[in-house]
Amino acid sequence: MIDLQEKVESSQAGRAVITGVMIFILASLVAANIPQTSYLQQKLNSIVQPVRDSVGLDQTWSVFAPEPRRETFALDASITYNDGAYDVWAVRTGDPYSAEYRPYRWQKWSENVRLDDMSWLWSPLAVWLARTHNTSVRHPIQISLTRRWYILNPPGTHPSRGPWNEFTFYSLAVTPSVLAGGS
Repeated sequence: MIDLQEKVESSQAGRAVITGVMIFILASLVAANIPQTSYLQQKLNSIVQPVRDSVGLDQTWSVFAPEPRRETFALDASITYNDGAYDVWAVRTGDPYSAEYRPYRWQKWSENVRLDDMSWLWSPLAVWLARTHNTSVRHPIQISLTRRWYILNPPGTHPSRGPWNEFTFYSLAVTPSVLAGGS
């Protein structure tokens, strides 16, 4: 029995579509990685950037050059409940169904949400955590957002990194109004 993949790959129209998609992906990656002052980059980006960014093919090479980031960070939230229980929420780091795509998006989001100039996101995050961790038996009463980080030492040095640092940068006292959808 011939499956859909075989039908697409064996037809001339299917091969043309596959070739077109591959050319688009290559053009997207070329446009993202040639100098931004280039006329060619501007023309290619005007065509491919909206689609490339929406499907996650956008890239940044700042991790490699000219000065790689030396800081490793984490974002987590402490959740205190009305019965005295305590829980910690952290950004997910693996998913058996979507591989690293979905967790990577969460990691990129957490990289930004922890910054001081993104403070407008802190309250919505805390409210979302309160609502998603609220059950009929246990209710959150406090959400605290914490940024943790350590500095990587230059290659070949021992130890390879500094100690973990942490700073609680936002706290929300959860009220029944917050849980019910008010502010």
